[in-house]
Amino acid sequence: MILAVVLLLLSAAMAAPPLRPGLARYGLPRKWAVTVGFISGFAGFLTIGAMAKRPDLPITGTTSQIAMAERGKAPAVPVAKVSVPIVSPQKEAYLAQLRREIASLRKYELPLKEEIASKEMIQLQLAAIGAWAKVYADGSDMALIGSDEAERQTFKSLLAGVQKRLFPALRKAEGPVLDKALWESDIDVATLGAGFNTMRFTGGLFAANRNIKSVQDTFEETASLLRFKRVNYEWYRGAGSQGYDMSPIGDDDVASLSVAGWTALP
Repeated sequence: MILAVVLLLLSAAMAAPPLRPGLARYGLPRKWAVTVGFISGFAGFLTIGAMAKRPDLPITGTTSQIAMAERGKAPAVPVAKVSVPIVSPQKEAYLAQLRREIASLRKYELPLKEEIASKEMIQLQLAAIGAWAKVYADGSDMALIGSDEAERQTFKSLLAGVQKRLFPALRKAEGPVLDKALWESDIDVATLGAGFNTMRFTGGLFAANRNIKSVQDTFEETASLLRFKRVNYEWYRGAGSQGYDMSPIGDDDVASLSVAGWTALP
């Protein structure tokens, strides 16, 4: 670098007549001065170009010059990309609702007998179960991971526990509701068995099979919604019974509710 600077200064000095007495003192013709100046300048540029191609050569000069040169040849430092998870407003709202429902299920108490003493009250309880199941199902579209998905599974587990207690209570309540509704038709209705999973109809009209089928067709939807396992018919007590086996999902199966009935959720 020093050599390049010296050659450039030499060429400038030779090319500027007012600042030098000429090269005659050295016994050189004046026209040589131009030639020497041109050669010196050209050599200086060649030297600078050669140094630019040799980054291994030491760099000299002032502190600011060295710093600028070092910046020029220093490799670019890659900037680390930090991945920040993006939570959409929809996901935030869902997680907030999920946490509210978890808190609610933790404090859940079964309805009192008088709170499920009518068909409409029982249907309201079924609708609540369906609404809870929908909250769980909606989470499948949120691509939840980690602790968020763990909270969703906690909600499912709590809901399953509530259903396991609630469905038997609803089936037990259904017997008196139907018994009252069919009293004028001389039909007695009772729910019995473990978890009140069997419904029994008793009445003289069930001596005819067509009447059994007619009542079963009418009652089958309700039996399915309440997850009864069997419906029996007898034309008087002790006469023996005929019936239909149902194939419900378990009381603790979390399922979506539609006009087609319950559909278990994964």
